[in-house]
Amino acid sequence: MNDHDGQFRIHDTILSVSWKKPTRGFDLGRDQWEPFNRLCDALTAAGFVVGSDPRIDAHHACLSKYHRYGRRGDLEVCAEVYATGCKFEFFQNVVIENRNGGRYDFDKLQKMPYLIRKAWELSRRRLSAVLMSWGYEERKSVESPNPDPLADFNDRWDGEYEKKRGVHRFKRREDGWPDDSEIYASKQGVDANGARIEIGSIRYTRDRKGYLRRGRMYPNMNNMWGMVYGPGKNDCTWRHAREFFLCDPREVPRKVSPYRRKRLEAELSRAVSAMDFRRAEVLKRILFGEQPQYRIWSERKDAWYAPESCGYRSDKVDAGLYTEDEARRLIAGHSFLKMIPVFPNFQPAQVAAE
Repeated sequence: MNDHDGQFRIHDTILSVSWKKPTRGFDLGRDQWEPFNRLCDALTAAGFVVGSDPRIDAHHACLSKYHRYGRRGDLEVCAEVYATGCKFEFFQNVVIENRNGGRYDFDKLQKMPYLIRKAWELSRRRLSAVLMSWGYEERKSVESPNPDPLADFNDRWDGEYEKKRGVHRFKRREDGWPDDSEIYASKQGVDANGARIEIGSIRYTRDRKGYLRRGRMYPNMNNMWGMVYGPGKNDCTWRHAREFFLCDPREVPRKVSPYRRKRLEAELSRAVSAMDFRRAEVLKRILFGEQPQYRIWSERKDAWYAPESCGYRSDKVDAGLYTEDEARRLIAGHSFLKMIPVFPNFQPAQVAAE
């Protein structure tokens, strides 16, 4: 079996194997069936009863020979062989959330009771040992931009072709990151202030609870950027470039309600519709103070921007309201957008996109 050289990967409770010499179509040969059957034999030696998959037998009989089902106590496994590799998916039906069964749950390993998890770990070690004895290498995924954001980027975007040949997708700079022509194409890579985001620069954003976050910026593609704001593997976030901004943290609140403005704008719209102008004036002062307000009209959509620029509204009363800075930032570079003052008699005349 030493002539079988390839890779295998473990994610949650799934062990997937990639053959080094894949075949085409469904005509699997000895190089595919022999290692797959040997891995099933390893499960049998570990105490599993392995046979055909009853679900596949009942609904997809023509595919039965490519599938296996095994069980050892409460630990179950479904196996599948295909032209480029095979897959072993372990699960249990003791602690489940999905009404269709544990196989369809997310975070299967986290849900496993202690003894079932230990049985899974033993099965994983045995299969890994068999594969490594054949010369297979375990490919470990990069789980976070910490501590190496460039390695995380390459793991996300390099396919099997690039990884096997030691090359990378996209045109690269000397430091290994994609070239400026890749990152900043079509006016991308610009933050909410209209400033270009440089790799490794500092920006701010707010998390889903409204807390202000400060971190270093690293690119993804398609105008998405990552911010690393702590040392842990989960201390990062991926968002559109326009969701990051520059500010003086001493002059902005540490926390804001993420839904407060949208809720208050909805209340303002209802007050205006009900002609309760006293309440509307109070809500307007809470939202904007003494700043003038603008609506944004899209000539392309023939509609108004909705609150927080989330969608469009045909009725002006339901349109979103924006300060002058917010409106100018949103229409920048878009000639089909116009910022319209809410009270034209007291504010500057209509301003077109610059």
